[in-house]
Order: sequence, then C-alpha cells, then structure tokens
Amino acid sequence: MVLDQAAPLGADRYELYREADEAGQSVDLVGYGSEEARQSGENTVQGTASGVMSSGSLDDQLIFRYDTGDMLTPGDSGGGMFIQDEKPSLAGIHSAILSTDEAEATDDIGISTRISSYSGWIDQVTGLDQDPKVYSSPPPSVDSVPLQVDEGQGVWFLVQLGAPAEETARVAFHTRDGSARAGLDYIPTQGTLTLEPGEQWAKIWVQTLADDLLEGEESFSLVLTDPQSASFPEQAQELTAERTINDDLLLTGVTELEPELYQV
Repeated sequence: MVLDQAAPLGADRYELYREADEAGQSVDLVGYGSEEARQSGENTVQGTASGVMSSGSLDDQLIFRYDTGDMLTPGDSGGGMFIQDEKPSLAGIHSAILSTDEAEATDDIGISTRISSYSGWIDQVTGLDQDPKVYSSPPPSVDSVPLQVDEGQGVWFLVQLGAPAEETARVAFHTRDGSARAGLDYIPTQGTLTLEPGEQWAKIWVQTLADDLLEGEESFSLVLTDPQSASFPEQAQELTAERTINDDLLLTGVTELEPELYQV
C-alpha cells in the first residue's frame, strides 16, 4: 500500500514490538469502532490462537478475553494493540472477534495479528534491514554515483573493493541523520554487506520520503564500520558518504518507491 500523501508530521509514531513474550502482558487496545472519537481499553494478552482456533496462522495471532464489551467493536479492525515498555510499542493489529459458540471460553475472544511474527519481513520490505545484492562485474564509474536526489525518490551508495575479493569480506553499514531526519525525510537502513570471493561491489539503497513542507535542502549519510577481511584507508574507524535531498516544491507528499530497493 502506498499513501496518496505523506503522513502528517503531527501523527503519533510508534516502535514495533519485536519480542515473543506478549503472553501475560498488559496491553492498551485502541480503535474507533462506530464512534467518531478514539476509544481505548486495557486488557491482557492470553497467548496465541493455538488451542483456540483450528485453522490459520495460529502462532501469528494474539488473543485476549473480550472482557470490557467496548473493545473490539465493528470498525476497530486495523486498530492497535500496544505494550507499554519504556514507551508504547505496537504489538498487534486488531483482526477479529471469536464468538463463544466457536470457542470453549467464558467470554468472546478478541484476536490481533501479532507484529513480532512479521517484524523481520516489515524491516526488509521497508528497507530498514537491507541485504544488498553484490556484483562481480566491473563496478560503475564514481562519476555515475548520485550525490543528490529529489525528495520521495530512492538514492544509492556505491561500496566497492579495490579488486575482487580473494576471501569473504564483510562490512557493517547504517544511516546517520544530518539535517534530514530518519523516519521523516528518509527511511533509515542498516545491515551487513558480504562480498564472496570474486565479488567486488554493491549498491546500498535508501528511500527518501516526500512531504509538502518547504524545508530546503537536507542531508544524511551512510556510515561503514567494522570491516572484516578488508581494511579502511589510513586505518580509519569508519567511512561516511553524504547525500543531499532536494526540496521539490511541486510534490504533494507522494513517495516514489524504488523497485530495486523493494525487490526482496
């Protein structure tokens, strides 16, 4: 799904809950139902749908007793289940209610899709966690590497060895904010680039995000650290490369996803 325009800057943003210890935890359930105002209620995760339902991806569904009567109501599908750690994290997406004639339970059962089951996939398709494709062909010229990109488009960084790898070489990479902010102006990425013998270079992609604000030029960097079976020039601890995001005054907040980045 691609939004027609950027999410409002004032919208609340939450981390994904990635641990598999949801059972027994207190959660906040949020939704709108048939009301115009947001509703919320407290509950406790009973576990997964294994043993309650007979079909479907049972371990990927979190269940809770439908205690309060005000969650879930029709229209709450797509609402959030939040676990309060240091700050609220999204642990589930409301999916369905299982009525008592289908389950041996005192009360109806609420079902939410389990975020921790899909967090790795989410990281991949959004580019947060990237496994770059590596090439043994001659690398592109340095002059072909883009140093600027219009907001909402993807931009790439060239990482290459001076010669094809003679043994497996690795380097860690991550993005770093400049005047551009991760999650607002671009999607941050991280990972480990691995070059097998004979391979020499790779592109690391970053997706920038469009909005309708007048921000001027903004910049961010890609950082390489921890080389293995390879070395940085002059024993440097890290290597950085910067990209500039050009403010496009004609955009209405549409982000153009880069196909090469999202072919996972």
